[in-house]
Amino acid sequence: MAYRVLYSFVKKGFYIGELNRRHLIRHGIAPQHLIRAPYSAPDRFQNMSETQFRQIRADCRNTLGIELDKIVVAFFGKLISKKNPDLLLRSVAFLPEDLRGKVTLLFVGSGAMEAEMKEQARPLQKWGTRTIFAGFINQSSIRDYYAAADIVVLPSRREGETWGLVVNEALQAGCAAVISDAVGCAVEFGQWERVRVVPQGNAEVLARALEELAVFPRKFDWAREGMNSYATERAAEGLAEEIRLLTSQTRVGS
Repeated sequence: MAYRVLYSFVKKGFYIGELNRRHLIRHGIAPQHLIRAPYSAPDRFQNMSETQFRQIRADCRNTLGIELDKIVVAFFGKLISKKNPDLLLRSVAFLPEDLRGKVTLLFVGSGAMEAEMKEQARPLQKWGTRTIFAGFINQSSIRDYYAAADIVVLPSRREGETWGLVVNEALQAGCAAVISDAVGCAVEFGQWERVRVVPQGNAEVLARALEELAVFPRKFDWAREGMNSYATERAAEGLAEEIRLLTSQTRVGS
């Protein structure tokens, strides 16, 4: 009721994704009054050649001490309960034995769970699974870590992960992605070739998803065409078109 009252004053709405669109319609805004303005992020890999990408990837892995033949499964974000990052550590036990030794886990970010997760990671060494905690990385440098990764995992709980912008960034970098079903953008990206959606909190299903995605060769531009519709320019175009329409109506009315 509160949403319906609030939205009754809205003449036009801009939705960031499909779940947002459904929410607005369900609470009283007519579909014809909604304009798409997708949740987007600047593309750090735009206009980059494959040679440049490979060099950035190799340099970052060299800095982190990761061999080029390792499969890097990465988490980007705060190490807090809402994000559920330790699910990645728990999933290793369900991986095939040969894959455990090929995987390096990379956590880019810091938070309250860091000390606890470092303790959880120690036993994984018996399987040859290495875990790297890179800590907080400035936005000006984070591009290199996406290039170094192969699969990005966002295993968030249902506690307000309305979209999951790191998935946009991962796909722009050509990473495969595993998303929990609590993440808003799972509706948009869940059917893409190198994306898997898993039930929140299920380490075994996460492991199966990682096993499926590990067979894909690293290809930095596999999602390039699809991500064009999630570029910042697309969101700006949606806003600009409505501003142009309002301006023309105002001129006619005057």
